[in-house]
Amino acid sequence: MIKKIVFYEWDLNNDGDYKDATGMITTCCYPEPGYHRVSLRVWDDEGLNGTKTKKICVGIEITNVKGGFGIKATVNNPDGGTIQWSIIITGIMLFGSEKHGTLNGTTGEIKTGFILGIGGIEFTVNAGYASKNYDALILGPFVFKIKEK
Repeated sequence: MIKKIVFYEWDLNNDGDYKDATGMITTCCYPEPGYHRVSLRVWDDEGLNGTKTKKICVGIEITNVKGGFGIKATVNNPDGGTIQWSIIITGIMLFGSEKHGTLNGTTGEIKTGFILGIGGIEFTVNAGYASKNYDALILGPFVFKIKEK
């Protein structure tokens, strides 16, 4: 005889407590991009239960922004598709104030390549729909004292 599922319980924050939501379908907003574990426990009409856990991806994440000779950042794209990226610099720039490209896969490094400027700069790192803004100093091709705004 086919059993009927009568109750659905969700653990949306991986704490082992299945009281985050009930019902066949639910939604959730995560404050941080990245990977999250979601578990569903179902109960049938005979009181038996079963559980399934999946790792889901949320958002594109820009991390590890560094200076040195140019600007570099790591982009984590949990979906693994193709995204457009850019690094746009404002300030006294003599060369290389903007760099654009395409990133394929789940993780990759993006970088400006050769740039040349002097003084205080602001720059924005964009990857897909994610964006972060920074202040820094540049002396010739060397970028240092990076601070996220």
